[in-house]
Amino acid sequence: MRTRLFRAVFVVSVAALGATATAGCSTETTSSSEVGSIGVALTLASGTTLNSVSYAISGPSGFSRTGSLDTSRSSIISGIIPALPIGAGFSIALDATSVEGSLHCAGVAPFGVTAHATTSVTVHLSCRETSGVGGVLVSGTLNICPAVDGISANPGEVLVGSSIALSALAHDADGAPSSLTYQWTTTAGTLSAVAAQNPTLTCTTAGAVTVTLSVSDGDCGDTLSTTVVCTGAPRVVINEVESNGDALGDWVELTNTGNVTADISGWKLKDDTDSHAFVVVPAGTTLAPGAFYATYVSATFGLGAPDMVRLFDPAGTLVESYSWMTHAAGTYGRCPDGTGAFVDMTPSRGAANICGGGAAGAGGGAAGAGGSAAGAGGGAA
Repeated sequence: MRTRLFRAVFVVSVAALGATATAGCSTETTSSSEVGSIGVALTLASGTTLNSVSYAISGPSGFSRTGSLDTSRSSIISGIIPALPIGAGFSIALDATSVEGSLHCAGVAPFGVTAHATTSVTVHLSCRETSGVGGVLVSGTLNICPAVDGISANPGEVLVGSSIALSALAHDADGAPSSLTYQWTTTAGTLSAVAAQNPTLTCTTAGAVTVTLSVSDGDCGDTLSTTVVCTGAPRVVINEVESNGDALGDWVELTNTGNVTADISGWKLKDDTDSHAFVVVPAGTTLAPGAFYATYVSATFGLGAPDMVRLFDPAGTLVESYSWMTHAAGTYGRCPDGTGAFVDMTPSRGAANICGGGAAGAGGGAAGAGGSAAGAGGGAA
């Protein structure tokens, strides 16, 4: 802050002022023959504007007077302060702030009032520039952010429908300001608990799945991602059976209820008689999820009632079987396709089963579980 000094000169004279009006107010009255006046004149620095200057006069016997001088129409501080009692021990204090607020001026000087004499009083005004800059007090706190050390996924690859155990490895060096929290997200599948340290991920679709872990101490945190694989698997089942022959003969329909295309090359069908030959699916045959494959079996073995149809994989392992006691009025088919129970229904070879109107045939049997041996000795059509 810079300080400028201005000099104010006050002229004090004693005169019989009679009824002259006073500026400000006074705590003492005197006869007109015992009073004087003080004249004020101050030239301001260029560019500085004061609308008014306040003054305060104090003197002996508790004398005081305050007031102000209007300087709004002048470039100098000037004025007459009349009716001051004669005597020594007076002082005058001036105070003013510039219109633009950049300067504050103040000063004090002693003077005395002598009868029939003129006294000059000099007041030094210190004008201080208002600071245009300030400071800021900075107080900081230290927090060490937590870090993710790793993500454990066991196993890293599973079949669709299976689960992967996830585990978060993280630490917070200062353990503050709050306890460590965990948040998991995944691009596919379902998580058992998104805010647990060690949740499980259940695969719902085939493909690569990105798993992301975020940890936080309430102030800052860290993030890490890893990738696991959900492997799709085909599931081939018997879907519809024509045991009483259509215009071309008996047939069996397969469908794939899995989530990836199945290569059914070499898969085999047989009725309930072990000595009969297999009907083998030709090489290069694939079955997409939800698709159907139907083949006539009459040229190799016929289907009768009661009877059974068995499905084997290329290695000769029994995958599934379905048996019945009597022929269906239409065909035996699953409702819904691939997963439901077999019912007597309108034939729909190579297409989605026509469900909703049919009822289980009186002679309908049940689908055998994969891996069980089919009974032998049944009659063939």
